[in-house]
Amino acid sequence: SGAVYGVLLAYGMLFPDRPIFVYFLLPIRARYFVILYILIELISGVTGSQDGVAHFAHLGGALVGFIYLMVDQRGLGFNRLFRKKPMFYQQPQYNYSATRKQEEVGEATYEDVHTDETRVSQQRLDEILDKINQSGYQNLTEEEKRFLFEESKRLN
Repeated sequence: SGAVYGVLLAYGMLFPDRPIFVYFLLPIRARYFVILYILIELISGVTGSQDGVAHFAHLGGALVGFIYLMVDQRGLGFNRLFRKKPMFYQQPQYNYSATRKQEEVGEATYEDVHTDETRVSQQRLDEILDKINQSGYQNLTEEEKRFLFEESKRLN
């Protein structure tokens, strides 16, 4: 049962805004659900209720889940043992300093990152929006409507 609390705490930390339905009726955000259950266990454990439940085991499981998640997010977890590439396939190590002279790298602006294709796409989008502004959406061609729809999906 302590392991369940560890998984519950990890879920609440990874997906804090996802709804959990209590008794399939009452939606509550995962963050608040976890906090509520941890508080119930803490109060029950501290008050020494004689209900035959190991409340501190639940809290210990939640603590271990928290520690595991923190260690794993820093890349120090047990999973790193399985993430390494096999010995027979390793990326070749290149010495770029011998083939290229050192360049100073500055801060990139938003415009520096755009490709020519993105600029052309933005120009076309602006033209279509100007056309909508002048003559309305109903006067767009099917191809212009399709382009507008695809760009709206790409930008969102």
